[in-house]
Amino acid sequence: MLYNFSKGDLLMLHVNENETTILLVVHVVERETIFYCWDRQEKVYRLVHTQPGLFLLSPGFDPEFPSDIDWELKMQHGSWLDNAYVNTSQNDADENDTDEIVPPTKK
Repeated sequence: MLYNFSKGDLLMLHVNENETTILLVVHVVERETIFYCWDRQEKVYRLVHTQPGLFLLSPGFDPEFPSDIDWELKMQHGSWLDNAYVNTSQNDADENDTDEIVPPTKK
């Protein structure tokens, strides 16, 4: 399946058999892979990755919807958001890991 969504596209995500959520693409983080979206039901921004159950409802629904992130600044300073998403996903996968979390040391 091709996930060629664009800014302003309205999406529907089937969370499970009884639950769906409606998302508005605010920014394409990684083409055909990761999208920064506004969850219209929960009223929060979310990173959404391509997955079964993600469908286009209406292309170009609201391309002027504001973001809470300055994407121009983000692009100037590397992929901090992408890295945060990947790190969060890896941490979720390690939820049974009981190692102590040690904060980084200052230099």
